[in-house]
Amino acid sequence: VLFRSASLRQDYPAPVYTLISVNETDVFADRTLYEFTIKQVNISQDSAGFSVFIDAKTGEIYTPGQENAKITVDKAKNIVVEAFPLLHPDRVRVRYINSPDSERAWVFTMFRDNTTILTGAMDPETGQIYSFTRSIPWEGRQADPLLDIDAAQKIADRYIFDKNSATLPLNMSEAQYNPLRFPQKTVAGHYVFIYNRIVQGIPCEKDGFTISVDSITGEVIGYNRRWNSPDSAFSVTVDPLITRSGATFAVLKKAQETYPASVDGLSIISAEIIWKDHQSQGGIPRPGSIPLAWKVVFTDEVIRAKQPPVPAVGWVDTQTGAILDINYQH
Repeated sequence: VLFRSASLRQDYPAPVYTLISVNETDVFADRTLYEFTIKQVNISQDSAGFSVFIDAKTGEIYTPGQENAKITVDKAKNIVVEAFPLLHPDRVRVRYINSPDSERAWVFTMFRDNTTILTGAMDPETGQIYSFTRSIPWEGRQADPLLDIDAAQKIADRYIFDKNSATLPLNMSEAQYNPLRFPQKTVAGHYVFIYNRIVQGIPCEKDGFTISVDSITGEVIGYNRRWNSPDSAFSVTVDPLITRSGATFAVLKKAQETYPASVDGLSIISAEIIWKDHQSQGGIPRPGSIPLAWKVVFTDEVIRAKQPPVPAVGWVDTQTGAILDINYQH
């Protein structure tokens, strides 16, 4: 049990989670499991905690329901190793995520010399790796990039094409360079490119890709594919009845009601029509349920004084002028 407890602590470290009890269980007929009951240290005393299962045979975390995934745990490990042939990990951990507030996935971690070199997530039905992040050691890296941003974008474009075997309707909306900053020094970092999915000629807010490219080696070190909504989920585009000024007026009025004292410092950063494709996790949106909306980005003096200053966002229906959502916090 001590060995199994060590496996548990990789995901639930001792300073944050306290162990309440451990029992052997045969609730699942085809395997013997240790059931660890744990809870967060800073949670209320009334909390009964929650269960985490460790497979007695393999020593790995078992999530109820993972046996129903088309991609088995062993298959998932093989896919990960084959997808990153140059990394040569000495250990790969995979864990099934099956919670109601997130999409089902195999999440994986690659280790070398007990150091995490890559983390990511895989579709448990298709085996498609839809996100990963690689760690870059800063030791020995030079201060300035070897690649410029145009060369890096070509690599990112090509990577999306290769991994999706089709030309997807996208536009690249954001490109930036992030140096690696450490207390000791700042060294060459990576480029980040954000691509938006295009539907009926209009960009999506959520669906798309984010790609990170190492500015020294040109390797893709970060990948996030967000392509969750079927084409049928988007409403049919019609000319907006609400103008840009009408949308910004509605948002500013709502902002004024929220924080009356900040009205003099309110300023609009941008207002554009895009798909509001934020869906509940794990659910498939109904046909025609994703609306076109004005996305109005704005700030005030309180927001501008923060580090970093994260702008507020209001969403306005292009046909009715109704405020669909607003995220405006002090």
